[in-house]
Order: sequence, then C-alpha cells, then structure tokens
Amino acid sequence: MDCRILPTQIIALLSSLLLAVACGSPAPTAAPTSTPVPPTATPTPAPPTPTPVLVPTPAARGSWNYMVLGDSSSWGFPTLYARYIEADLGVMVRVVSWAAGGFTSAQVLKQLRDNAQERLDVSQAQVVTFYDNPLHLIGMRITGSEFGNHECSAQVVAAYKAELGAIADEIMALRKGQPTIIRTYTRFMPFYRAWKAQGQVEEYRRCVAALDETIFEIGRERGILVADTALAMNGPNRDQDPNDKGYLYDGVHENDEGAKIVAGVFRKLGYAAIVP
Repeated sequence: MDCRILPTQIIALLSSLLLAVACGSPAPTAAPTSTPVPPTATPTPAPPTPTPVLVPTPAARGSWNYMVLGDSSSWGFPTLYARYIEADLGVMVRVVSWAAGGFTSAQVLKQLRDNAQERLDVSQAQVVTFYDNPLHLIGMRITGSEFGNHECSAQVVAAYKAELGAIADEIMALRKGQPTIIRTYTRFMPFYRAWKAQGQVEEYRRCVAALDETIFEIGRERGILVADTALAMNGPNRDQDPNDKGYLYDGVHENDEGAKIVAGVFRKLGYAAIVP
C-alpha cells in the first residue's frame, strides 16, 4: 500500500477541518489540570537511644546489700565476690541470693516481677549480679542429655535476648535514680566431653557464641558490664573443658578454685556503677 499523502489530499483535508470549525463543531475539551502532589515530607529520624554512662563507685559507707539472681551457676562465686568488694571498698556486704537451681530466664523474670520480697531486696541492693539460663529455649541436648531437642535459630536467640533484656530493665526500674553496680556474665561451658561424644562440638560452640554475643549486646545497650567467665574458664579460644583443669566438683559447678577464678573476673571489672 502507498502511504504517501498527495498534495490534493492535503488540500481536501484542510478544507474539511476549516468547514467543521465554521459550522460550530464543539471545541475540543481541554486536558484536565492535575493537582500538584505535595512533596513527601522527609521523616524525622528517631533520636538515638542514649548510652548509659558509668559513674563512680557508690559512696562506700556502712553496709551494702548484694543481690544475686539466676540459676545454680550463681551459687559458687557470690560469697567470694562479696569478700572482694569488702576488701577493695571497705564496706560490709550482705549477700541476698534468689538464685535457684535450674531456673531459666523465663522463671527468673517471672519471679522478679511477681515476688514482692524479691523486688524489695533488689530495690535496696547496691550490687546486683544476674544470669539467665537459656535451656528452655535451646533444649537440654547441649548439656549432654539424651532427651529433648536442640534449637539455636536466630528466632531463639532473639527470644533469649528479649527475656534477658526484660530482666535487666526490671532491675534498673527497681533501682531507678540510685547508683548501682550491676553485672551479668557469660556462662563457662563444662560440657565439652559430652559434645565430643555427640559429634556436635562445632554446632554447640556456634550456639554458645551467639548467646554470649547476646549477653554482651544487652550490656552495651544498657551500660551493664559483663564478666566474661567463659573466657577465664574455657580458655582464650573457648574450647577447653574446665573439668580437665580441675575447676569443677561435680562436672558442672565450680569448686573453690573455680569459684575464685570466676569471682576474680568480676573483681577485675572494677566497681563503676550506673544510675538507671
């Protein structure tokens, strides 16, 4: 097909358009005018969470209360740590322990929220140490048990962090406005023999590393110093069994020598406090 327009066709087309205008054909409708869209406001960034500031040691006078929260891993070192505080600061220290064998982080948190006497004890304590057992989340197999499962996903670690953070926040709320020496700690692992027997050394070490990092995150976010007892008891690579060093009396809990090492880790942190 020839698509070229001849001159005679152009003349005829122009004539038709002029005739249509002359006969009152309706003018073409103007294109609608669009309403300008207001620019999207730039969201104001949320103010950064203030970093808690460590303050000098509370005034050393009279006697202090030292509150202990956690499971049986908090049975061994607190008495020695209290003696170190007395020797270093010249105060009398009364240890008040609410640590219970097998207590998980969920149980520690529930008791701290529900028990009026415990809440009073925390509110009157110049020193608080706490630890939270994650076994209700990750399962018992990491301890060498033949029962239960092992789960150490990102969701599990996040759940542990939420519980641990809630405990720290509860302590800080009860001590609000009062300088307090608050410490938590990484748990040394006494299960390497069982891990080797199960062929799960690398997986369990990965899990423990994730939990330890969570503990340090809680500390960084709140200004709480962390006693790295795992480093002291499991060695620089965190792969040594304290049973092989003679630090435990029952395969799990520290004897006098082990307790001295653990308490010493707390002592080396010094006695800087925070004001929640």
